[in-house]
Amino acid sequence: MGFGSPGERDKVKKKLAGDGIGLVVEDVKNRDLLLVLKAVLSVNTDVDIVKALRNQNMDLFRDLDPGDDRNLIKYRKRTRNPHTVHVVIGTSPTLWSRITRMGSVHVNLQRPLWGLHHKAECAEWVAGDPPTRRNCKKAKLESFEHNAFSSSCPIRKRWDELARSAVSYC
Repeated sequence: MGFGSPGERDKVKKKLAGDGIGLVVEDVKNRDLLLVLKAVLSVNTDVDIVKALRNQNMDLFRDLDPGDDRNLIKYRKRTRNPHTVHVVIGTSPTLWSRITRMGSVHVNLQRPLWGLHHKAECAEWVAGDPPTRRNCKKAKLESFEHNAFSSSCPIRKRWDELARSAVSYC
């Protein structure tokens, strides 16, 4: 029921509770507000998304009351791209206002192509090894001291020669 003032609400509440009819009178609680995170890779689990939201946007969660620290994934909406989804999250009103005031949040969930672990869990990354090109590693080259897009890469040179030899220019 809606009332014009809190005083009117209290009067009706006392009347309903005091009649002995057995009615239970409760105050309406605010629902969690919804946010949509667009184009999130569908491979990521709900736990990964919530964890990334918290870790990559720490300023939103700073000085937040424990009661207002709520964000729960409600559902996922399909997109045209079969690899992405729109994730709908229910958040507390305080957190919702912080996020909307900020305008956007950063949720960057990347996994290496060769495995299903995050960058922080990658043994080569943690060890500090420089990144290597998969084609150079597969060809068992000794030196990986070049960039993935470097023109000095012998494998890339070979692929360029093959591509250019197949096309006859007039």
